[in-house]
Amino acid sequence: MSGFFEKFRAFILAAVVHVLIGGLLIVGFDHSTPIAKPMARERVEIVRGSIVDASALQEQIDKKEQKEREKHQAKVDRQKKLEDASRKAKEAKKKAELEVKKLAERKVADKKRLADLAIKRKLEEEAKSKAEAAKKKAELEVKKLAEQKVIKEKRLVEIEVKRKAEEAAKQKAEETRKKAEIEAAQKKAAEEQRKTEEVRKKAAAEAKRKADEAAQKQRNAEEQRLLDQLLESEGVGLENENQSQLQILQQRYENDIIQKVQSSWFRPANFQVGWECKVLVRQGPGGVVLSAAVIDSECDGDEQFRNSVESAVYRADPLPPPEDLSLFARELKLTFRPEN
Repeated sequence: MSGFFEKFRAFILAAVVHVLIGGLLIVGFDHSTPIAKPMARERVEIVRGSIVDASALQEQIDKKEQKEREKHQAKVDRQKKLEDASRKAKEAKKKAELEVKKLAERKVADKKRLADLAIKRKLEEEAKSKAEAAKKKAELEVKKLAEQKVIKEKRLVEIEVKRKAEEAAKQKAEETRKKAEIEAAQKKAAEEQRKTEEVRKKAAAEAKRKADEAAQKQRNAEEQRLLDQLLESEGVGLENENQSQLQILQQRYENDIIQKVQSSWFRPANFQVGWECKVLVRQGPGGVVLSAAVIDSECDGDEQFRNSVESAVYRADPLPPPEDLSLFARELKLTFRPEN
């Protein structure tokens, strides 16, 4: 921009100088042409007047005067043109100077505007940079606060979980303590009840044992009486006698087992008089009870009664042996009829 202004200014000044030089040349040319003095021309014309008449002379004089006037007018016109040219040159110079001044002022204004724009741009960039920095700082603060909030919430959750765990543990410990107290009380009551029941059962068992012994003696005596009567009345041979004896011994063997099971039986609370149950017993050598299972289709009462019969068989282990070892059987089908 500065180079353009300098070139334009030089062009204007050169144009003005050329106009001034042209005007000076025109003025110089007019002064170099000598103008005849009127007196000399008159003398020449007078000399010539001797050969021309007065009219012709007057005509020549008029023509010369006309030429003089025309020359004078031309000179005036040239002077006017020179003055106009000088004036126009001055005006052009002034205009050029004004243009140069305007251009300079415009240049200064543009320079100032560019400087202002640069300052404005710089300020805007600084403001933008500060805004971005502030935004970034705010985002970091928000992020930091969010992280702190998460950490705080996590810590609160952990504290709450710990509190609930401690409360649950405390409650569980309290429940365990109460349960232990209840169990201890129940155990104590059960133990007292067991001891009472044991005393009662022992007394009942002893009474039952004595009754069973008396009943067994009575049955044995009755069996012996029947056997003696049978032998006397029929006079059977020795073989039949042995067979009958084995039958009696078999019956006595089963009665002994039933008697021991009866002694080992605990009467359930819902027992009803008249219930009976057939039970299949498997035993090993020495009367070891291998299994005991009631026959459902041939057993009265409910599940509790049936379980009590099977438990009594297991408690009667080992089962009593037969008087004749040939009567030992690994499987026995017994009929259990509890007595009152």
